[in-house]
Amino acid sequence: MRNLKALGLALMVVFAIGSAAAPTAPAQQGKLTADGPVTLDMTEAGAWNAFTVLFESVECPFSSYTGHAVGGSQPLSNGSTTVTVTPNYKNCRTWIGGSGFYSTTIDMNGCDYVMHFSFTFGIESYSVTTDIVCPEGKDIQVTVFSSSSHALKLCTLTLKSQSGLTGANTTNTSGFTNDVDVAGTFRFVKAEKSGLCGAGSSEMGEIDVNLTLQGTGSEGGATNISITD
Repeated sequence: MRNLKALGLALMVVFAIGSAAAPTAPAQQGKLTADGPVTLDMTEAGAWNAFTVLFESVECPFSSYTGHAVGGSQPLSNGSTTVTVTPNYKNCRTWIGGSGFYSTTIDMNGCDYVMHFSFTFGIESYSVTTDIVCPEGKDIQVTVFSSSSHALKLCTLTLKSQSGLTGANTTNTSGFTNDVDVAGTFRFVKAEKSGLCGAGSSEMGEIDVNLTLQGTGSEGGATNISITD
């Protein structure tokens, strides 16, 4: 398992010479390069993926994720710049400061994460933005219980549809032809909390991502993937 790099969003920079601006090279759009149609298998690497909302930190160790084409479950085509990420959460728990971890469930209710490969950030590194996309009237429901028996519900965290979350990047794993790393912290996540843990809303939530991506081809075998211009 490899620890992944943190990310920031790269911007185009214009340098002025006297009163005239010098021309600049355009930022390069990142895209998925693969040998053919591919499904992305995503596993947690290093620290667990987690999101933190209103002082509650939720993590689901050893969860996995699947990346496929937007608008369905079809494989991605070579050159894709957008990926729908469907999580398979398990072992979820919530850290409530001062009192420890509490058993937690996450109901996606048809919601997905939609990841966009964006522009270059350093050498062979590309920024990533993410949307939370839910069916109309649905949202992600995180329920925290007092024990593993789920007899008493402590609180609920709710994440609704939102777009343009920034703060992660993707890089090709050095020495591997079938690995891509995605890491960083998506910030300014909008969420709500209700129940015995307290109530409120926030636009300052965070989602930490730490993933290794591998490709599976249409025949079921490993397929080389990378992120390129």
